[in-house]
Amino acid sequence: MTDLVNHPPHYTAHPSGVECIQITEHMGFCLGNAVKYIWRADLKSDAITDLEKARWYIDREIQRRTGADPQEEIAPAPKQAKPEPVPAEISEKPARAQPLRSPARTLQRSKFKPGPKWTPEEDEQAIEMTARGFTIAEVAAKIGRPEHGTRKRLLKFSAEVKSRAGKFLAAREAPDPPCNGFTPEMDARLSRYMADGLGIGGAASMLNVQRDKVQARWEVLAEAQQEAAE
Repeated sequence: MTDLVNHPPHYTAHPSGVECIQITEHMGFCLGNAVKYIWRADLKSDAITDLEKARWYIDREIQRRTGADPQEEIAPAPKQAKPEPVPAEISEKPARAQPLRSPARTLQRSKFKPGPKWTPEEDEQAIEMTARGFTIAEVAAKIGRPEHGTRKRLLKFSAEVKSRAGKFLAAREAPDPPCNGFTPEMDARLSRYMADGLGIGGAASMLNVQRDKVQARWEVLAEAQQEAAE
């Protein structure tokens, strides 16, 4: 079960196996927070917002080291009354530089727009392929989604992926059944996998059947389909 309090998945999903706190606890406050937001980008909430937060903390650390007053540079200006319209004949004054925004303000102003929602069919295909050993890049390419979004989506189904992977592994280690024939349902799945471009190897993995048997069966089906087309 995922521990969202002590070990959230967006801080423990790094391929190295290192958890974010193991690095940032040896750093100062601003630099540690900057690394934290870079670390979890693409794994929690809005990646653009996380990167903007990291930049905010880096700017504040630079100001601290150069001796600038961070309150004067970063705090937003006080609200003022709305000015009267300037006559057209008066030239406009140069635009005033905007102060750095705090993470809370940045979160509200982000222009990031997420892609379309995942469908149940996409979820099922991603879970099935991942459990059978396909890489994140292969799953993302097949579904037509970006890799970081696919990785983030699969984190929500990690328990289901592990459960299916265990069943597939147990099925592969079991001895072959005495009958090696293909059922009509298996033939239909094989034809669909080949049409989708998985190839013999991918179809064998999805059907949990030896590659040479899938190759032989596909040759029979392909010949039958060609004869039917003629």
